[in-house]
Amino acid sequence: MASIPKLLMDEFYSMERAAINEEKYDRAQAFSASENAVNNVMHGLPPALVLSLVKVTLTSLSTDERFPEAEREAFAEAVIVVDIFAEQYNLTLVDNPSREGY
Repeated sequence: MASIPKLLMDEFYSMERAAINEEKYDRAQAFSASENAVNNVMHGLPPALVLSLVKVTLTSLSTDERFPEAEREAFAEAVIVVDIFAEQYNLTLVDNPSREGY
C-alpha cells in the first residue's frame, strides 16, 4: 500500500484532472498546488505531521485575497479532503505543527 501522503497526492491529482476536464482552471491550479504542498513536506515525516503541515498551508491559501474566489474555494475544499484522510486513517492533526515535530 502506498503511504498516506502519497494517497493524498493522488487524490489531489484526480481532483485537478476533473477540474481541467470541466474547464475550471482556477480550481485545477489550486488542486495542483495542494498536491505539490503534500510532496514538498512528505519526505521523512510521519503522516500526521505531513497532513498537519499541509492543512495549515491550504487553510492559509483558502483565505488569501490575492487568489481568485474559485481558487480559494478549491483550497477550502482541499482542507476538507485533508480532514477526511486524517479521519479515515485515524491520524491526529495539530493546529501549529512544525517540521521538528508536534
